[in-house]
Amino acid sequence: TWSTWSTRNPVAPRSGNQRGARDMCGLSYSCVACTLLVVPLAVCSVVNVFLAGPPLKTVVLSSNGGRYSASLPLVPSKQEILRLRASDGTARLTLLPEGEMTRFLLLTLYAEERTRSYEATALGMAAHGTLVPLAHSTARPGGMGAASAELPVLQLPVLLQGYSEYELTVRSKGAEQTDPPPQLEFRLTYVPAAFSSVQAAVRLVLCVGVAATLLAYGAAMGGTAPDTAHFWVMSLLLLLLGLNDPLYAACLARGGDLTLQAASAWAEACFSALLLLFWLAHADSMSSSRGDESVAPLGCSAFWAPKLLAVGAFFLFAAPPPFGRTESESLLAHYSGAGESVHEQDTVAVGLACAVACIALWLSCLLARAVQRLGWKQVDYTYTEREKAFVAITAVVGILWLCGTLYRALHSRRGVWLKLQLPYLVLINSYLGLLAHAFWPGGEAAAEQAGRGEHARQRGGLLDVEAH
Repeated sequence: TWSTWSTRNPVAPRSGNQRGARDMCGLSYSCVACTLLVVPLAVCSVVNVFLAGPPLKTVVLSSNGGRYSASLPLVPSKQEILRLRASDGTARLTLLPEGEMTRFLLLTLYAEERTRSYEATALGMAAHGTLVPLAHSTARPGGMGAASAELPVLQLPVLLQGYSEYELTVRSKGAEQTDPPPQLEFRLTYVPAAFSSVQAAVRLVLCVGVAATLLAYGAAMGGTAPDTAHFWVMSLLLLLLGLNDPLYAACLARGGDLTLQAASAWAEACFSALLLLFWLAHADSMSSSRGDESVAPLGCSAFWAPKLLAVGAFFLFAAPPPFGRTESESLLAHYSGAGESVHEQDTVAVGLACAVACIALWLSCLLARAVQRLGWKQVDYTYTEREKAFVAITAVVGILWLCGTLYRALHSRRGVWLKLQLPYLVLINSYLGLLAHAFWPGGEAAAEQAGRGEHARQRGGLLDVEAH
């Protein structure tokens, strides 16, 4: 298990042969660990480029004049997925998403004439032909982007919810009843089925790997005395299973499901919060001075309260907020950023960025304090190469993970995050695999710790709550 380093009870010096063997083992572990991180990412990149295809597709249609109609068939199946009918300032788009459109739709309206008001509604065709309202958006004269014709007049995001047919209606009203209908351009953006199918397949493979690791880890815990770190790893693996979203394929098969997508979004937020709490506890225990009699030990509340407060602030902005918006709008904001106004997006992005920056600064200070307290020579002398390699890998993964979280908050509307989802999942799964290996019950790491004798046991476990 992890241990808190102390100058009060130093580890007995190792002989030259023991140190050399340790260095060889450390080099081997470092190489294997880096390989387990790099190779899956390389394979994932190949899958993204050659199998998944683009994460978003956009269909551009225009209506000019009083009456206009068009349809869009798929090639080569000739299946019709979209129909447009325009008449006297009203345009109706009928969508048949099965086999082509998944996750969500985003209708963007462009118009040269900005003296009109526009209204858009989305309806879902339920059983027995019943139309269910899903979304609504309006734009007053001179609304969005009045100063530039390159900016959209109106946007209507729609989360697919399992209906076989969707109807999007756009109405325009001029200042006078005799005003001619405007020239409109419609851009319909959606997630293609090919991309979502690859996502579902990769997520299923990751879920199988995590489930196998959970079973093996639980069996190993049953044969040894459980440690606090073992419960941390088990909790992270359980939430990692939710992060991989084993119900992703079921959601696609049903054409979208609010309950399944909400469960996935909350599982991702919970995993992120627990991982940050884990890192903070790890780093704080590394920098603590429990072996120094001049430093009073922290109580349990003083140790956990500030960490829970910081992680709670992160969770508040990372989770889909249910307050003030419908569940559909919350999930759209979580997946694509298309379900919020610009002001709401800026608020969430700034809040999440501040929370992540504060936690990253805190982690950096804790690690710097640990190194400063011991000194580089003492760090190199006290810890094995395996421990130092794992801390270095954790730092690299932590930086990449925090940067990815910020990028998603700031640029999710561009759809790039959809392309980065698989590399993100593969990176986190590889890291959790290394974490489970580092704290495997009765494994090599535990044998190294046991071999340090009474001095190492007196230093206490890194995540031992009773010690705080």
